[in-house]
Parts: sequence; structure tokens; C-alpha cells
Amino acid sequence: MPVLLTAVVVGWHVSRPQLWRDEYATWWAATRSPAALDRLTEHIDGVLEPYYRLLHLWIALFGDSVVSLRVPSVLAAVATAGLVAVLGTLLAGRWAGLLAGLVYAVLPSTIRYGQEARPYALGEFAALAATLLLFLALRRPRRRLWFAYAVALAVLGLLHLAMLLLFAGHLVAVLHHARTTRSWRSLLGPGVAVLAAVSMLVPLMLRGYTQTGTQLGTFHRTTLYLVAELPAGVCCGAVAAGALLVLAAAGALLGGGPGRVFGLLTLAPIAGLAVLGLFVPVFNHRYVLFVAPLACVLAGLALARLRLPLGLAVVVLLALITLPEQAEVRRSHEQTSAQLIDYRGAARVIAHDELPGDAIVYQRAGWQFVDIAMEYNLRHNTPRDILAATSRTAVGSFWTPQVTSPAAALAGVARVWEVVPDALSSHRPEVQLPPVRDALARAYRQTGRWRVSGITVLLFRRGSGSR
Repeated sequence: MPVLLTAVVVGWHVSRPQLWRDEYATWWAATRSPAALDRLTEHIDGVLEPYYRLLHLWIALFGDSVVSLRVPSVLAAVATAGLVAVLGTLLAGRWAGLLAGLVYAVLPSTIRYGQEARPYALGEFAALAATLLLFLALRRPRRRLWFAYAVALAVLGLLHLAMLLLFAGHLVAVLHHARTTRSWRSLLGPGVAVLAAVSMLVPLMLRGYTQTGTQLGTFHRTTLYLVAELPAGVCCGAVAAGALLVLAAAGALLGGGPGRVFGLLTLAPIAGLAVLGLFVPVFNHRYVLFVAPLACVLAGLALARLRLPLGLAVVVLLALITLPEQAEVRRSHEQTSAQLIDYRGAARVIAHDELPGDAIVYQRAGWQFVDIAMEYNLRHNTPRDILAATSRTAVGSFWTPQVTSPAAALAGVARVWEVVPDALSSHRPEVQLPPVRDALARAYRQTGRWRVSGITVLLFRRGSGSR
């Protein structure tokens, strides 16, 4: 039932939230040739290269529509629901597993990341698979189980390196097992598995460390505010976070030994992120997204202590009280309560009034990737990027180098579109905008202005008079 419910909840209107900036980056990177992707990941997103390569193969088979780009994440969310149910069953019986899986299915974060063309849902699946394999191997140590555990950890690191914070939680479980069995030799199996996984990931780790400044800047160091908002960020809503925290705490307190150990296992990655974020700017709630399904397992332990109809009623209540947050994540993939950046709307404006020979210019400092978004939505009908000095593919970047003389580039162009996103949110001081407005004002007059959410589209025609 959890698998089916998750498939329905996540699959419903999977294309309704339009692609947002990170998903446009995914599409652009995943549609590059292998050589071009290597060039890109030498400078940025090096740790995501395995995911991009996986999606490159997927796109070759199934195309690059919004639905196609998101289906791998949908499938991962559905599979994770099954693993949550199995883990709950392993710890406290089938009713605990059933209720844990149902709680996961109705979380807003399950919808949000299950409908996103990014590696987070796949990382959740790998993290839950590794956790399940760890518990199975601790109960019945077998070489094949430790091998499978090592593979799951390696896959997790390949999908999203920062999610290896799961190690902190697994260390809690392994030390507890060694203490209760009074056999420190039991550390050998997990130790070898972890070393094997990490050894495979060392090149990726080194690349990720060298790109930390480019990728994250200095805005992701641990603060009390970031720690406080982490539950709401992980669950995609304060109501969902509050309800899950109460249920998870109850599961940890009432679930006996397994509940307490699993509670510490769930908290340890968050503590690890907070400590790591003091030294390296990596504090981002998405990097411990897997604690949400782990907390759902604890919630299942708590609800299993009730009669089944009452436990199901609590799940229904959780679904009802989080409906506004579910609706919010279906509306937009921007941050909670943030303004929608309507890339599709801007592209429709251009498509409606575009003429052959039109050119286009962008205000593209920051992370909106509005040029990539226009290329995705307009495809071969995208006006010529008149200020591009060379292609972003050639330089291995998400940002297109621009010419230093806009007036010379615009010579002979009759009509020019300008696409200006709100709040460029640039913390990339090396990106300098050329004096585009001055060049347009001298030789063109504004003949059109359209406003969509988060973006202004302007049309200029060559002629006398300023704007």
C-alpha cells in the first residue's frame, strides 16, 4: 500500500510545477556530449557528474520532456516508500512498516523531491537501501550482505557525496551492536565495507572539495537560524515538520531499544552536518534529506502502538493538515513562499511575437539560468544570443561569456528581446554585466514590455529616440 500510495501522490500532476533553475541546469548538463560534460565538471558540479551521466542515458532513451526528466526521481521515491515499510517491519513488525510507509507517502517533501530532476530522491533511496542492508548484515553477518552494503554506500556517494553524512548515523548503530554483543570483532565487517566504498569515492571527494567555493560560496556555514529551520526545510513545511518530529520522538521514546538506537541514528547525520558546516560551507537541508524517511520509520514505531484504525486515522490527519504545504510544492519548486519565476510564461511571450532575424540578450548574473530556460522552452526557435562571445559548452560553464562591446554586436539587428529576471541573487562577483542598456538606449526604442511572475520581457526595435 505505501508503494502504491506514493506512486499516486508523487505521479499526480508531475509536470505541473515548471522546471526551476536547478532542473534547467540538470537538463543542460545531461544533454552535453561526454567531452563537454567533462569540461563542465572540471569547473563546477563535479560531484554530480555521475548523476548527469545517468540522466544522459535516460534522455537518450526516453527524451527530455518535463515528465521524462522527473520520472527517475518518481521511481526513486516510490522505491523508498517500500524500503521505509521494510525497515519499519524489520524493527517492529508489519503494522509499523505499513504506517511508516504511509507517513512517508503523504509528506510534502516526498512530493517535492519526487517531482524534481535532481539527485535527491535517488540519494534518499540509496541511503535507505544502505541502512536496511546494514541492519540485515548486523543481524546475520554475511559477506554478500556487507558487499551489498558497500555498493549501496558507493552508489549513495556517486549520487550525492554530501549525503554520506549517513555514516554518522550508521556509526551509532554499529557501535551499539558491538556494545550489546560485547564483540568488537563485529566492527570488522562494516569497517571494511565503509573503507571499500570510500576508496572508490576518493577522486570524487577531492574534486568536490576543490569546487566548494565555486559551488556554494560562503553562505552555507552553520548558524543557529539554519539549524532551527532545518526540519521545515527537510519536510518542506513547518506543519509537516512539527507533526513528524512529534511522531518520531514518540517512536524513539516508546519503541524500546530499537527505537532509541534508530532515533540516535536519525539525529546523528544532522549533528554531523552542523559540525561540518562550522568549517566548510556545506550546511544545506537537502544534504540530509534522507532523515525524513528515517524519521518516518520512527513514526511507524509510534503509530504501531495504537490500534490499526487509529494509526491509519493519524496518517489521514497528517495528510489533511499538510494539504496547504503539499499544494505549495506542487505550485513551484522555488523556496517556500518565494515568488515563482515563470520561465515558461516568458518563453510563451517570445514565441507569440517572435520574427525571423530577432536577437535576444539576457541579464544573467546569478543562478537563474534564464538563457538555458529559454533554450529549453523555445528549442530551435530561440532567438540568437547576440551578446555571446562563445558558447558555455566551449568554456565549460553554466554562464555564457559575453562580448565587451554590445553596440558592435547589435549592429544591423532590427529587433532585440531582453529577458530580465528579478533579484539576480548573484554571489558571483566575477560575473560582470556589459553596458547592454546603454547600447539599447542609443540605437533602439522599446516597443513592448511584458511582465510574468519573476521575469520582465522587453522588446526593442531599431530606430530613433530613446526608451
